[in-house]
Amino acid sequence: PTRCAAGTIAMTGRMPACDRCVGGTYQNDTGATACRDCERGHFCAEGASAPLPCEAGTYSAETGLDSAGGCEDCPPGHACTTGSVAPVKCRAGTFAAGSRNAECDLCKAGE
Repeated sequence: PTRCAAGTIAMTGRMPACDRCVGGTYQNDTGATACRDCERGHFCAEGASAPLPCEAGTYSAETGLDSAGGCEDCPPGHACTTGSVAPVKCRAGTFAAGSRNAECDLCKAGE
């Protein structure tokens, strides 16, 4: 039987070759027979051996993303750190102008 590398699978132990995990899935174990759904806040390209996080300033509440383009822009007034699954509203005394903010900035005194 073929022992598949991470990112690939053999649906049965008797397959002569391994198949790459399709986009939106990954497999971090060797010798696996199924791929795992990509996690929230991450994306998985074809053949992924691990989920990659949505970049700072973006987020995803969905599973199964196959590219960074599936991550959504963080909305104004919110911050999204690397791998965010939801935007976090800025606290009182802070702000985030525009979209794709990784953090909220402190307001200047008197503003």
